Amino acid sequence: MLAVLFTNALMLASLGALAIPVVIHLLLRQRRKRQRFSTLQFFAKLEEQSSQRRKLRNWFLLAMRLMLFALLALAFARPYFPKAANAGTPPKRRQIIIVLDRSLSMAAFDPAGQRWVRALNATRKILTDLRQDDRAALISCAAQSEVLSGFAPPTVVANLLKDLQPTYASANISQGLQRATKLLELVDPSAASAIYVISDLQRNSCPNLGSVPIPQPTDVKILSVGDVFAPNMAVTDLKLEGQMAPKLRVGLGNFSDEDSTPSQLSFMVDGQEMLTRGVLLKAGAATNLDVLLPSQKPGWHSIEARLVAKDALAADNVRYQTVFVPQPVR
Repeated sequence: MLAVLFTNALMLASLGALAIPVVIHLLLRQRRKRQRFSTLQFFAKLEEQSSQRRKLRNWFLLAMRLMLFALLALAFARPYFPKAANAGTPPKRRQIIIVLDRSLSMAAFDPAGQRWVRALNATRKILTDLRQDDRAALISCAAQSEVLSGFAPPTVVANLLKDLQPTYASANISQGLQRATKLLELVDPSAASAIYVISDLQRNSCPNLGSVPIPQPTDVKILSVGDVFAPNMAVTDLKLEGQMAPKLRVGLGNFSDEDSTPSQLSFMVDGQEMLTRGVLLKAGAATNLDVLLPSQKPGWHSIEARLVAKDALAADNVRYQTVFVPQPVR
């Protein structure tokens, strides 16, 4: 059964205005009144049949005018017949590539839940929507981007997700897309191809993302599972510099799109807190702090820099280092 759709369906409401002329005609038509006369010889005699013809003609003209206005309203509504999707032809076989971000930030918790759990759910939803004859490939983006599965049945790729977890490294989504373009060379030309990027889209994970050439007619769909306004401060580096007067250099970064709240950076040597510093960073900013290391007795010592902040990801708020203090020369 053919259905008729309208581009401007609101114009159909104007059809209700067609009742206005009919109502006015009924309200203003002349009503007959009975009058008593002594004789009818002074009145002109009208044929009843001629009067009925005039009434019929008036109603016909009214109907034609109403039809004209109705056709104008329908024309402005722009009716059309929707095309049947692939009528008579089977849908194309699909071959998709999933580029999955496994960087440390995927372990963060947002108000909607953990990013990694949401990424897995999105991946499983994509695989579930595929048919049995469709094929899927999986690329992991961590310290290095690697192909975990070439084109295989969706159930095979879904089984690989059980053992995957975020890593303690940053990811390079651009590198993952480059590997996806290599896989596209193996795609059946008659199949519909698509690339799904599932990531929290951290700044350091997406360098030159838009510069990766994607062959046509491949669709690229980016599914973001991160909250860009979630607080995420991090200790990015910790190293010892200098020999005579050693000092600690601590790298700090704010990976959120909002300025950080006041936080504390504490330094511990052999489990004992030595000093604290206040930290406040603008959105996306990074900085280095230099701290003089208190004198220590000869031997090995463990040093810890820990950031105490209201943060969505606690795993990157601490860095460790070991220092050897030699015996003094006599």
